[in-house]
Parts: sequence; structure tokens; C-alpha cells
Amino acid sequence: MEALPTHDQNDPLLDAAIARLATHGFTGLSHAAVDEALGLAAGTTLSRYATMRELLEAAAYRMVFLDALQLNGFRPSAAGIAAVIERRFSPEGRKHFLARLELILYAARNPDFVTMHWARDMFAAGAEAHMRISGASVPRLAAEAVIAIVDGLSLHDIVSPRMAPRDRFRLIRRALHGYLEASKGRDRL
Repeated sequence: MEALPTHDQNDPLLDAAIARLATHGFTGLSHAAVDEALGLAAGTTLSRYATMRELLEAAAYRMVFLDALQLNGFRPSAAGIAAVIERRFSPEGRKHFLARLELILYAARNPDFVTMHWARDMFAAGAEAHMRISGASVPRLAAEAVIAIVDGLSLHDIVSPRMAPRDRFRLIRRALHGYLEASKGRDRL
């Protein structure tokens, strides 16, 4: 039985699992590690998520839910998109990115773990819709390009966090501006 998506505002078990993925990777995640991180009796996490697969599925759904909460009040504009992206570089955003990477790598090695593919498709569709609203001439291509830029900057920031936040913000805004300007007849996408 797969774990159901969580819609709780606060889910300490899954938040601890996400934190563990971010700090110790997939190999450092276990039911016992989550129990220990929260000071719970041994077997507490196992009683809710009977397998590692259930725990990973639930953590992935939790991340999708938390991402959706972050987009609450989002404005489909270059500034709005850039502000959402900049949150990814906050300490909490960095933690989620590392956990997301672990889940993506797990999905790459386990084709039947489709949650991350579904989450990525859903995110890309949302990004495409926002690029359409923002006026990009080829919204799908603009969305894929922005996702690639943000993922690349995120990876770069994980390995070598030397880019100043203001420079990163400027780079993202210029890239977004370029894709949105294409709809006005310049450099058609």
C-alpha cells in the first residue's frame, strides 16, 4: 500500500525524512533515523510507513505540497518568477533542493518510482502556463529554459556557493526578461 499524499500543515515525520535526505542522502535515510531525529520511540515511523518505498513516496508528495504552498500568492511576471526562484537559494530552499536531488536520483535508478517524474511534469506544466501568461512567444521552450537555468544555478550553488545573491538574481531576471522580450518580436524563440 502506498502512502497517501499529506496535506497537513505540519508533518514532523516527513519533514524529518526530507531533512535527513538533504543532510545524509538516500543511504542515510531510514525509519530508525527519522525516529531518532524526532526523539520518538523506535518503530514509530515504521508503523506509519511500512516500507522505505512508502516513506520515499510520502516524502516526495510532501515536497510537492510544500512547493505548492510556496507558490501561494505568486504573480506571473518576471519579478514574481524571479522572487520564487530566489527562495530556492534560501537555507530552507537549499535543503529541499538537496532532498529533491536525492529523490530524482532514486527515481532515475528505479523507473517504477514515478512520483518525481509526475512532480516534474506538473511543475513544468505550471511553469509553462506562467510563461504563457507572462507573454513568452513559445511558453514551453521558455519554461524548460528557465527550469534548466535555475537547476544549473542551484547545482552550482551547492558545489560552489560563491555567486552573490544579487548577481544570481540579476542573471535570473535577465534570462526571464530575454524570454519575455522574445514575444515582442525580438529574437523569436
